[in-house]
Amino acid sequence: RYSTDMASMGTTNITLTKTTTSPFGVANDAFVLTDTSDGSALGHNVSDLNLHGTDNNTRTQSIWLKAGTAAFVSLTITGNTNSLANCIVVNLSTGSIASTGANWTSSAIAASGTAGWYLVTGVYPSDNAGRDNFGIQMMTDATTLLYQGDGTATVNAWGAHVYRSDLGGMVDNPDRGDSY
Repeated sequence: RYSTDMASMGTTNITLTKTTTSPFGVANDAFVLTDTSDGSALGHNVSDLNLHGTDNNTRTQSIWLKAGTAAFVSLTITGNTNSLANCIVVNLSTGSIASTGANWTSSAIAASGTAGWYLVTGVYPSDNAGRDNFGIQMMTDATTLLYQGDGTATVNAWGAHVYRSDLGGMVDNPDRGDSY
């Protein structure tokens, strides 16, 4: 629904500003997520609830992330989550997946674009268990879902998108010579 523009997504204890360079070098095209809660262990997230419904199809979520002053982030399928089963936890200082929750089918991270940006991708079933949302959540470490805010921590994000991935990819168009 929002493709690369996260400005319309809901926020909790985070502000969004479009003031940093994207993974592909475009100035002021990527978002800085800034912690707004000083000294409290709270949920810090950006989310879009009820993004696509519970139609029992397979979904893929992807987003480019880059460490600011915070390194741990989770990609969630329940917005502000209270369970690691709903998270792909990413360590942006090492460019690695720290854990993939049981409610995800798969996850991947790859350096992409300019230095420090990582494309994080996860696949999951959209079902009737409330797993039909898109969220990015700051974390204190790889296992603590509530972020210990300092009022200044940042993470950079660009290109948030969700798509149905159970359809087999692009359909070939025989009338075009450049089809997939």
